Amino acid sequence: MNIFKFPFPALIITLCLVAFTTTAIDGRCESLKNKESSSKCVYAKTVTGKVVGITDGDTIKVLTSSNTTIKIRLAEIDAPEKHQAYGNKAKQALSDKIFGKEVTVKVASIDRYQRTVAQIYLEERWINLEMVAEGWAWQYLQHSRSETIHKAEVQAREKKMGLWADKNPMPPWEYRKPTQVKPDDGEKIQPLFKVEW
Repeated sequence: MNIFKFPFPALIITLCLVAFTTTAIDGRCESLKNKESSSKCVYAKTVTGKVVGITDGDTIKVLTSSNTTIKIRLAEIDAPEKHQAYGNKAKQALSDKIFGKEVTVKVASIDRYQRTVAQIYLEERWINLEMVAEGWAWQYLQHSRSETIHKAEVQAREKKMGLWADKNPMPPWEYRKPTQVKPDDGEKIQPLFKVEW
């Protein structure tokens, strides 16, 4: 009896598909190399670069050694939005830590907005964790199960650090809901149209 009768052809087909997919992806990345943002090309790897922009408390822009700008969403955390309480302070805290500095980007995935989602390190410092530990961001439970980040958030709450100095801070995912009353204008956002049946 031939033990390779079924598994061997399946193995060959799988290896061919992997080789073809890798070649196709590498080709796509090469064609995007000269564009401003090629976050589609950065996945499941580590890159280094200089932080050239801070969008908010959990989003940055990094210029890599290949002169490519990558928009990066810090993995596992969610900082207040720009117009939300503590939004500007969270942005400033992140800027003070890493703006203009060389960081290591450990890529986790690409999100639905085509941003690279990653852990950011400044030498041995884990910046994502620091933002939570200092009270400038929440653990993003929808995308994180890290016990380390969870413990950092609990300690920041207990010490009333950063946004936890507020009596009842609103998580960004609640703030982003379209019918939520926003503190800066006090009005509910209404849908553009109403469907009646």
